[in-house]
Amino acid sequence: MSHQKKFVKKRIFALSVILLIILSGFLFLGNLDTEFYDSNTGHENINPILSSNWDTELDKNISGLGNNQKVRVYLQNQSSSIDNSGGSFEIGAADDTYLDSGNFLFQFANNFTTNHTMVFDSTDLYNFTFNNETKLGLEFDIRGNTTIFHGFYAFLNTTNPAAATNTEINISLYKADTFTQNRGILSCIPENYIDSTVISDVVSDNLAYYPFPDTSLEPFNYFIVLTTNNSLNAYSLIAHWNNEGEGETNEHLLEMDIGDGWELAQRSISGGGQSNDFDASSFTVNVTRGYMPTDFEVDSNKTLRIQNIPLNDTREVSFIYSSIYQWGVGSWDAEFPNPVYDGADDDFDIALTWNQSGTGITDFSFNLSYIAIAYHEGESTATYLADYNGDIEWSLEYTLSSNWLTLDNWNFTEMWFLYPWYHNNLSLITPSTGSQNVLDQTAGETRLHENNTLDKLVIPYSLSNFSGLYELNLTSLNVLNQIYSYINYKGNLLETSGFMFEDNMTIGADITGPGTFAPTGGTANATLFNPVGSVYATDTESPGTLSFDKTLLTYDFNNNTLLEVDASVPEGIYYLAIIWENGSLIGIGNIPIYINHYELTFKELNELEDENSFLLTDISRFNDKNDDYYPYQLLGASINETDEFPDNFYAIKQEQLAQKFLYKNEIELELRNFLQNESIINPEEEISFKITLKNNRRGITIPNVKVSVKLVSPINDNWIMATDDSTLQTLEGAGNPNGNDQKNFTVSLQMPNIEGPDGFWPGYNSPIRLGGAKTIITIYIDNEEIYSYNSPDLGLLVNQTEDLFEGYILSLSNTPEGTDNGASIQIPRDKCIYTPEKTTLLINIQDYNHISSYQLYSNTYEMNKSSKFQSIATTPETPVQGESFNLTSQLTTEFGTILPGETVNCESYNGTDWVLIGNSPQGTDSDGKTTFHIDTTAIIIENNIVQLRLSWDGKENITGTNKEINVTLFSYNNELSISANFRNPPIYRNSEAVLDITLTNIGDSNLNITSILLTFPGISPFYQIIAKDSYSLQFFEPGKSTAMVYKISFQSIPTNTLSINVSIIATNIDTSETITVETTISVSVLDYPIFENFMNFFTLIMISILALIIAISLYYSYILKRRIETPVSKPAAKKKRRGVYKKVSEIKEETEKEEKKKAKKKKTDLDSLLEEEGI
Repeated sequence: MSHQKKFVKKRIFALSVILLIILSGFLFLGNLDTEFYDSNTGHENINPILSSNWDTELDKNISGLGNNQKVRVYLQNQSSSIDNSGGSFEIGAADDTYLDSGNFLFQFANNFTTNHTMVFDSTDLYNFTFNNETKLGLEFDIRGNTTIFHGFYAFLNTTNPAAATNTEINISLYKADTFTQNRGILSCIPENYIDSTVISDVVSDNLAYYPFPDTSLEPFNYFIVLTTNNSLNAYSLIAHWNNEGEGETNEHLLEMDIGDGWELAQRSISGGGQSNDFDASSFTVNVTRGYMPTDFEVDSNKTLRIQNIPLNDTREVSFIYSSIYQWGVGSWDAEFPNPVYDGADDDFDIALTWNQSGTGITDFSFNLSYIAIAYHEGESTATYLADYNGDIEWSLEYTLSSNWLTLDNWNFTEMWFLYPWYHNNLSLITPSTGSQNVLDQTAGETRLHENNTLDKLVIPYSLSNFSGLYELNLTSLNVLNQIYSYINYKGNLLETSGFMFEDNMTIGADITGPGTFAPTGGTANATLFNPVGSVYATDTESPGTLSFDKTLLTYDFNNNTLLEVDASVPEGIYYLAIIWENGSLIGIGNIPIYINHYELTFKELNELEDENSFLLTDISRFNDKNDDYYPYQLLGASINETDEFPDNFYAIKQEQLAQKFLYKNEIELELRNFLQNESIINPEEEISFKITLKNNRRGITIPNVKVSVKLVSPINDNWIMATDDSTLQTLEGAGNPNGNDQKNFTVSLQMPNIEGPDGFWPGYNSPIRLGGAKTIITIYIDNEEIYSYNSPDLGLLVNQTEDLFEGYILSLSNTPEGTDNGASIQIPRDKCIYTPEKTTLLINIQDYNHISSYQLYSNTYEMNKSSKFQSIATTPETPVQGESFNLTSQLTTEFGTILPGETVNCESYNGTDWVLIGNSPQGTDSDGKTTFHIDTTAIIIENNIVQLRLSWDGKENITGTNKEINVTLFSYNNELSISANFRNPPIYRNSEAVLDITLTNIGDSNLNITSILLTFPGISPFYQIIAKDSYSLQFFEPGKSTAMVYKISFQSIPTNTLSINVSIIATNIDTSETITVETTISVSVLDYPIFENFMNFFTLIMISILALIIAISLYYSYILKRRIETPVSKPAAKKKRRGVYKKVSEIKEETEKEEKKKAKKKKTDLDSLLEEEGI
């Protein structure tokens, strides 16, 4: 730059690295804990302060490096702690050079030496002198309206103490020449003088505050200009490079004017150092200005609060800056988190707070405008109406008194109803509207901001400015989620709605909330009503147990027994009702409780011959009870009732199951066989099971394998009657030579005995009902469940011991989900026992409420074998109508036993009765066969079907049978279609016409067309066939067509419309049947017009005339030619012709002679001849 102003340079140190090296090898007993890294720089002292802990006996001889040369370093302002633990000192270079690094030597009196090497980052500070010739300008900007400037802080240094005693500092305030918002491109100079002040006292060498007369400033750029009253360099300003010190780059411009105008302060360090602009730091202005949001922020936390709720920062729209310096206002629009109650004078005290220590603001002034709404709370009366089948209806009633309509210094504006958010309003009744619902005159319900668990309904002033009763009707959700009823069986709770003797009833309930979570408490009241509606038992519980996820509030009523069912308890449908409430929510509901049993009645057994089975129908439930315990499972079985079983007998066999499954995702095992010896389960009976398992994986042995067997109710697998495990076995790898890769696992289950007078049958974890019994097999390896198998074959439970009822199931009919009051079971005939033995049918019923019967329902039937006709055939296979055929059959029992020597009848149906055919009856031969000859011409046939019946009367132990047989006869369909049309209709009298006839065989028989007859009513014209296909007419195949053309000569036709009847007679070539087909066509008849007759002869006349003209012309030409050729003189004598006549074949071929010269031809044209004749 052009200005070479002298300045003094100082260097500030900031510690970055410490290296401690112990040079001496003997033991150090003193305290040396240096902490040079804790250096700092304050505004009031530009030298670094290095704190350290040392022994006070340390000889503080310290040297350092400056400009890469060893320089003497002075210790200033030394201090030590009282306990000799350490102290601090300041370091400065004697010759004002700056230190790049330090190699400080500390020496003890005992010659223990330590060496501390430190590397520093340096900061340059510069002194700018100012006087009456050299001015310094400190730039700043005002970013708020009506800001009051009070003074500033700056680092002024006394460079010449002697001159300073006679020097005054002039401080002037200038407005800049331009207004620049973007400080990145800031460029301005002092221009307009505003005010000034003078400092006559000598200033200290530190950062100090310099007051200024209060001046109101608007947003703009300003300068504080520093000058003195003489040219002595008494004072200077300490400044940084613009990228050092505090604040941002160009936070405050530093400008100089040495008489040539204002320029940025810029200097270059001698010796090739860097060049840069300077910044006015450290420099701070003291102003009173408007609110900025950041003023009250501490660590980004808004501390300015009303009632501990932060103010919202609102930007002032007229504020010109868009940077972080946001000029704005504070607004607070909230509900008080805690109620603010008024005092005796109806005033409310509101707290305005902020962090005074963090912000440095101890007091401030502000303008405030506000609108507040105060509320008076009153109690309403709430009643509810609960219905088992719907929502809960609520009524909120409040009586408004006129004393509350006017409060001191407050205006009454509106009235609110507050209620839980899960209530929905239905209607609003006010004193001014009578019984009219005025809910639609409100704005509707909204959520209360202060408490999101409440909704509010605002009743406007137009509806609420009246004393009287206000009624709001609402609904809420029925929060009763589910009611449970259990059989408490030895502490095991079995959920069911059906109960029988010896069952103990326990109950429970679940409550849900209107939202995700359930309420936290409430009271549940349970009431059991008997079939006539009277209270039979009650219980209550409070407050309930909240589930882990807080979605259910559960009541188990401490698992108390609500009812013990025995013979004294009346049977029927009871109702368990539960009502729960907590003051704002209601839960209500009921479930039916069935205390009953089944009684079955059924009729005789019917035989279904077509289905080869027996049907037991009209199995009625309950006897005279009409209660619906749906659905149910009805099991009916044919039983071989016996106590004699062969060795190794198994009533249930499931072999070659091939149920394969994996163990540890790699080892394949196979359940091969399942055997169960009993299918009729009796009390105290031992049931044996054999299960075969196989290891299909080679090379891998599976130890600790066992099988668990459970006998359960098919209604619910958790109702276990009996269970036990097999012993542990090892399955060797597949292909084991000893066959140990496959093992049989045996399990025996001991059924419990019936107890008590009511026939209670206790099971493993549940009572046993008289229904079915299902077996579940579970396979374990090392006590880990691997696979489970449910046997599809059910057993039947019998509440009689083996000595009273024993046997095994032949066939089981299962109705798994019956709903009808009357049921039936169907048993195949081959699963029954026939005479002289008897078949027992056993029926068990159990519904899905676990209700069954108290007694055994069975019946015994004597059954005869039935007979049947089989192998029924006709010869030929397809008989033809009008011909005979043979009917053969074989008579056997239902199981295929041949019945020879039995009389069989064959009958045909004539429309009203069955009539024996001619060779009936017949006896069966040694193969049980009969053959009947049927003449189709001697019996009644309808629609090509012959109805026949074979019958046998039966004999002892074998019931007779009859078999109706419909034999379809083949019958030809003889059908023809005729199409007849005249060519070029209409036809004319006294003329000929051509008739086209097309025949089509639309049947399925081969026909011979024997006659084609045309008849014309009233006339008999002559006609003849001029075209036909004789072969087609003689062998007319199905689907073929043939055409014939007739020429008809008409004479006089008396009518204008002629009808022609075409009649075809044909014969079925195969059956000689004759058919006749006719059709009639009509055609219009016309007379020829005169013009048409003329036109018919016109061509002939014209041809005749033309021929006559040609003949006359030729004759005239001939006469004329003769006249021309005849000479005028005497005609020459006629020469005789010489030579003889020869045949052409006798004339020899002449050799070619030289062509003679042609003579000139005599003219013979007409003009020449005329000329010669002189004509």
